[in-house]
Amino acid sequence: MSTPAWAYRPKPPLHELSFRKSPIKKSRNIIQAPLRALIQGPLLEEEESFQVKEVFGLRGWDWFRISVQVPNDIHMEINAMPYSLGVSIEEDRLIWNGNKHGDFELKSVYSIAARCSEEEEEFMGLWVWKVDTLSRIKSFMWQCLHNNIGVGDCLFKRHLSELDRCPNCLREVETIVHRLRDYEMAKTTWTSLGVWPNSNFFEDSLHIWLEKCWALWSLVYFLHCVLNPKISGSRRITRIRWEKPSTGWVRLNIDGSALGNLGRASCGGIIWNDSGDWLGGFSRSIGVTTSFIAELWALRDGLTLCHNMHYPAVDIQTDAKAVVDVINNPSYSNRVALPIVDDCRQLISQLGQVWIGHCYREANFCADFLARKWALQNCCFSVYQDLPVDLLDFISADKEGVFCNRAIPDLAVCL
Repeated sequence: MSTPAWAYRPKPPLHELSFRKSPIKKSRNIIQAPLRALIQGPLLEEEESFQVKEVFGLRGWDWFRISVQVPNDIHMEINAMPYSLGVSIEEDRLIWNGNKHGDFELKSVYSIAARCSEEEEEFMGLWVWKVDTLSRIKSFMWQCLHNNIGVGDCLFKRHLSELDRCPNCLREVETIVHRLRDYEMAKTTWTSLGVWPNSNFFEDSLHIWLEKCWALWSLVYFLHCVLNPKISGSRRITRIRWEKPSTGWVRLNIDGSALGNLGRASCGGIIWNDSGDWLGGFSRSIGVTTSFIAELWALRDGLTLCHNMHYPAVDIQTDAKAVVDVINNPSYSNRVALPIVDDCRQLISQLGQVWIGHCYREANFCADFLARKWALQNCCFSVYQDLPVDLLDFISADKEGVFCNRAIPDLAVCL
């Protein structure tokens, strides 16, 4: 039986590993190439047959075993790859490169077959999920940007309709932008809202036009809130501050940071006692990865430090709710992050008592400071027994209970 195309060989030669040529750049037009094609100079005879396991150990990558220099951007991306610290030798896991969780899916296969993979075409509609509005409105705009609305043009291209003309005007093709903007009745509605009939508002593409619509709606909503302050309060101001752990417990605050969705990443953490005093801290320069992976690195480093310092009860707080959900969900599946997740669960089982919860960023400032400070440093990992001078004022403020104001959703209104 032949090996499936998506299954990597268990122990591939190192120089055949495939990486992106420009992992730090924001452009999605990234070329995949073997590692050998990205380095200059001849390899030694024994290096031609090097396998990954021969330059990788329990402490990470041993780059001194390679005679040639790996490009810095590729070097940082490799360093950030999640790996397990466990001493047991496990079987290699199969990871599908077309899915961020490493799971095989038909969607990415279809994209490859249709020669329109998501890596080749930059999608400009991710801003939709960041707007502050109802979920149904976000979903509608998302479907518009993906041409997934039941208008004549979309139905005709999917062979679900024989006609693509607008059933009202019977002249133009019924595209999404025609139905929402260019149709005579729609245009009358927009002009009644103050849009000039001859403005370029009626000439933009669908993506740009939707962004302008949202900007217009935001302005109208803002004026509505100013004129009617009593009915605009879906949020309330609350005081956020760092809280001391329970008696007999230590508090572990952790944070991961990435300069971009895929960029230079680092992490940091602080351990406090139940009086709010400094017990220790750490920071790490990870490489090039996402903020989610950086948060997991921070959790593992923090748990390792607590384990080495023999703390029996650890209260963990992070401003990344996704990490809390991962640890509390035993059925979570992510082949890419699983090595670190497994290590975290193993460390938690070895500690006496562990509780992990979410906190707001304002209550996690010191850990965030350590993480961001190390983002552009070359030092891999540092442990602080003494309190760094840069953190002295911030530690004192947290210990004294200094608070920050934050607008949070008012559950009473939302319900």
